[in-house]
Amino acid sequence: MTRATMVRWAVHVLLAGTCFGCGSGGAASGDGSAVDGPRLDLGTGRTAFEPLGSEGTVPLIKGLQGGYHVWTSLHAYGFETDVLRMDMTTRWGERDESLLEMKAVLGVKADTDLAGAPVLTTLGWPALVFDPHCANGKALDVDVRVTDTDSGRSASDKRRWILDVAEEDRSLDCPP
Repeated sequence: MTRATMVRWAVHVLLAGTCFGCGSGGAASGDGSAVDGPRLDLGTGRTAFEPLGSEGTVPLIKGLQGGYHVWTSLHAYGFETDVLRMDMTTRWGERDESLLEMKAVLGVKADTDLAGAPVLTTLGWPALVFDPHCANGKALDVDVRVTDTDSGRSASDKRRWILDVAEEDRSLDCPP
């Protein structure tokens, strides 16, 4: 898939995905505040938030429309809103040509995390991956920032995940 095709897919995902994660959400329960201000936890998962630290392995997903992505989910602390603006990038280390940018307005749902703390959750955002057929075993940097446009508060998180590409989706003609 060419870079131009990937950018077109990113635009389609942006337009179609403005309501990914939407639910009956509302403001966070309790005071919704984080100890040190707003905080964001980037995880994986399509239907549930799954914590995954850096260097964790995540499967590459072949989408129904021909694109490839990894599922991301977010836990946002210290916000009092039902909508967050998201700016996300994926890239292979410092390779500028691999940078893909995704922007969306996400509906968030009030929830509690595993420790019982109030959190805003959004599930199942498809983070696009550049040159997916040559991605097996490579480290993908995922960087995300969310902003409450009403209050101006924002938080960010970054992970480096190792991709697991299904054998049938791997290319035999990949650069070193």
